[in-house]
Amino acid sequence: GYADGDGGAIQGSYAGSLKLADSSIKDSASGGDGGGIAMANSGDVELERSSLSGCQAAGDGGGISIRRGGISILQSDALPSSCPAGSVLHSAPETLADSFYAVGGSHCYLVKTGEHILQDANPFTTCDAAGFSEDYKIGDFASVDPVTRIVSFTDGDLCGSTPRSAELTVCMDTSGAVVENQFTASEPVTCGYVFVLTTPTLSPPPSLQPPS
Repeated sequence: GYADGDGGAIQGSYAGSLKLADSSIKDSASGGDGGGIAMANSGDVELERSSLSGCQAAGDGGGISIRRGGISILQSDALPSSCPAGSVLHSAPETLADSFYAVGGSHCYLVKTGEHILQDANPFTTCDAAGFSEDYKIGDFASVDPVTRIVSFTDGDLCGSTPRSAELTVCMDTSGAVVENQFTASEPVTCGYVFVLTTPTLSPPPSLQPPS
């Protein structure tokens, strides 16, 4: 679907709660917020056994934008975080060490992997120490999932009444095609970020271990 304003597939304003079960929203777009779903001043959103993929928004929330509501995701694929083709999930990201600047979308990020992720939200000339200016803290290092190896960052600067947060997946190239760190960023839920870092096979990716 497409909407000139908010909500490419579903839009609610001053509405009740929304529950989707056994549903799929794919390749929707909006000229405002929420390429798939946009809910403003409404109740909670619950996604059960449902998926959002390929959605884009000119504003906030490529997949979902929620203002003054909560979200529950049950057995769903609304927040995918996977390795690109030719790479594999790093099984022990917490054993490796580094920090770096990276461009994701139109923003520059400072990723101190065992500490926090910061965002420069303004136009920048170079994404490096000289050009970076902190606007928001996306989150502090919280944990590494023992099964998925996804790294969580929580308690970031407030976005309205909701703290920013992020999930980071660290992948390692197995094809030999990646010669330097590659970084992608998306915002499937407003102020909820998904980052994917892909590193060369022989160059260890950054550490995600909290500082001592």
